[in-house]
Amino acid sequence: MNAIPAALILSFAASLPPQSLGASPIPPVHRTVDQPLLPGEQPAVWIHSSSSKRPGQYRVPGPSPRSTFLPNQVIVKLNPGRTLADISHLIAKYNVTPIRRLAPTPQLLGGQPDGDVGHLQPQGVVNSQLLLRLQRRSLRAPARLEPLHMHNIYLLGLPAEAHLLPLLHDCQIDPAIQYAEPDYLPESSTLPDDTYIDPDQNGDWSYGSWGQDFNDMWGLEAIQAHMAWDISQGDNEIIIAIVDTGVDYSHEDIAANIWTNGLELNGVGGVDDDLNGYVDDVRGWNFSSSNNDVTDSYGHGTHVAGIAAAIGNNARGIAGVTWYSKVMCLKATSSSSYAEAIRYAADNGADIINMSWRLSVQSAVIVDAIRYAYYGDGPYTGGVILVAAAGNDEADAAAYCPANLKETITISAANHEGLLAGFSNFGSAIDVAGPGTDILSLSS
Repeated sequence: MNAIPAALILSFAASLPPQSLGASPIPPVHRTVDQPLLPGEQPAVWIHSSSSKRPGQYRVPGPSPRSTFLPNQVIVKLNPGRTLADISHLIAKYNVTPIRRLAPTPQLLGGQPDGDVGHLQPQGVVNSQLLLRLQRRSLRAPARLEPLHMHNIYLLGLPAEAHLLPLLHDCQIDPAIQYAEPDYLPESSTLPDDTYIDPDQNGDWSYGSWGQDFNDMWGLEAIQAHMAWDISQGDNEIIIAIVDTGVDYSHEDIAANIWTNGLELNGVGGVDDDLNGYVDDVRGWNFSSSNNDVTDSYGHGTHVAGIAAAIGNNARGIAGVTWYSKVMCLKATSSSSYAEAIRYAADNGADIINMSWRLSVQSAVIVDAIRYAYYGDGPYTGGVILVAAAGNDEADAAAYCPANLKETITISAANHEGLLAGFSNFGSAIDVAGPGTDILSLSS
């Protein structure tokens, strides 16, 4: 077993509360089942899941879930050949401010500086090592069915007093626009704690640290990680992108496994040295705040990163499934920032993207980003392995994105007895169950 499948098996099914993230100074809007449907939301009781791994209809226990979103932002994808000038009438009518283009094509892959909202910078040097890495990874990509055109997706801002629904309605009937949707927030769940594997080095798994009658790191034992480690402890050439709340990259049990962008690390401060559109992205990027601060103020992303790649055999803390693979730190809090983070990970060499979150809507921009990472959109793109949490709602995973996409490997949660966890989502969208209860990892 090498680092890639091992990291997939232990990707744990959890999500984060949007109210703890500080994504917007305006409180999020919480939708209820009696309100009109928004783009991406599904009708109550029945989920029509044409983009699911097994197309068809799936019944959801109780009412279909409703969404939470940022009230002052909307995501718009323009049709090919159209620009923001083609929707200037909508921008004027609703006093809209273009915030930024989502996930522009890096100049390394043929992108140009963004004349609409000024994102890419013209200076820098070509990263030939990254091109080689991307080319090798692209050999894994399935054939593309059609061009993806992710370069023409924009995040638009509305005044605090504006109403989102009229703008969405006008966007849906405008010939220049392919789709428009709110900036959705993820569903919420819980987070466990941190402990040891074998602190006494006596060959016995650490046991009962919080009074339980099973091993502390039972998940690693369940997937027979100790047998895999006799063959390989991981590979520092494998990059795992953690799209989450950030990562405590200075934590002693993972610091040496944090991915770094060499051209930015050794470049000029304030300059986009590698021409990827992000200035000083040394360890990754914060797509919620549009800066390079990827520290984890909540703890969820650090927990996930530790499961995947905490340093092993160092006489402290825990061990990840892989002891040496690199963690790319990508901080995101809503559908627009998730999509940007997925695109960034794909363009900057990630082999695996872990998404331990879920949306209760079928977000078009997330679908675009997933398909870009999986299929690619050019000679150096695609081939990324995408891992999604099934969700913790005791419901059919077909109701949740990105778990219901055929391009993802969707993981439900099992308990220490090998049974489906009581809270776990289920159904035909699930690919594999992995340890998902009482999982100990790093704390930020």
